Amino acid sequence: MTTTTIEAQGTTVESTESQKTEGIVGTLLDLGFAWAAYGLKVATNAVEHTSKTLSITAKALDKLADDFAQKASVKAEDAAVESAK
Repeated sequence: MTTTTIEAQGTTVESTESQKTEGIVGTLLDLGFAWAAYGLKVATNAVEHTSKTLSITAKALDKLADDFAQKASVKAEDAAVESAK
């Protein structure tokens, strides 16, 4: 075990190898947590964007179904029920 003594302005600080190792491990853990948080934020934004896109697509498909049903002189709900049978 190595001990490093630092004296500055009348204060003595002793640092051992295990303290240095704990500092490095703590720094790596903090870095890992920071990257994990960043990745989760990116994933959250991606899911929210996809949800909005799917909602817009669903509305467009519903409008298209209504237009087709109108051209066929039937209600879109009736057409959906008939196709489900």
